[in-house]
Amino acid sequence: MIVVGLTGLARAGKDTIANYLVSEFGFYMLVFSRDAIDPVLIQKQIPITKENEALMGDELRKEFGYNILARKLLEQMQKIKSEKFVLSGVRSPEEAIFMKENYPNFKLVRIVAEKERRFDRRVIMSMSANDFYNRDKIDTEHKGMQKVIDMAENEIENNGALDELYRKADFMMKRFEVPKVIKEDLQVKQMTLFG
Repeated sequence: MIVVGLTGLARAGKDTIANYLVSEFGFYMLVFSRDAIDPVLIQKQIPITKENEALMGDELRKEFGYNILARKLLEQMQKIKSEKFVLSGVRSPEEAIFMKENYPNFKLVRIVAEKERRFDRRVIMSMSANDFYNRDKIDTEHKGMQKVIDMAENEIENNGALDELYRKADFMMKRFEVPKVIKEDLQVKQMTLFG
């Protein structure tokens, strides 16, 4: 089994790479915010927003320990029939350490991109540059994300075109000895997982 954890600042390309690993290599994707935090927000009837996800993530880590989100994902992984997982949004060293302890073949990959490129990719177009870069500062300095970024043994730089990013992901998977899947095999696998 292989588990790839993706870390990086906002809009670096984590989900883009995760989705590529799903479509081309047959990975099963879990996202820390979507799969570990959003169910709690839904249960508490709190709107799902980036701000609420960040606040709830902080609250959960403070109350249950800094690896709580990784523990929640592990529970889900154990119920899913897959030998390949990609986890998007590793934000704390404790999450990475927890996954490595449970999956010796855990690969932590940092996705990096120039801050101007990341700003251009922002989803909320009304967000100012100051607010966007302040989020980086909060994530790296106050939430410990710089530590997890520094822990990563692998890196993909994402400042070019999409096909260049995909070539880099292909190269990384080759290094990890993960072959591409044949599309027919992927369809059968998806039917087995979800059918």
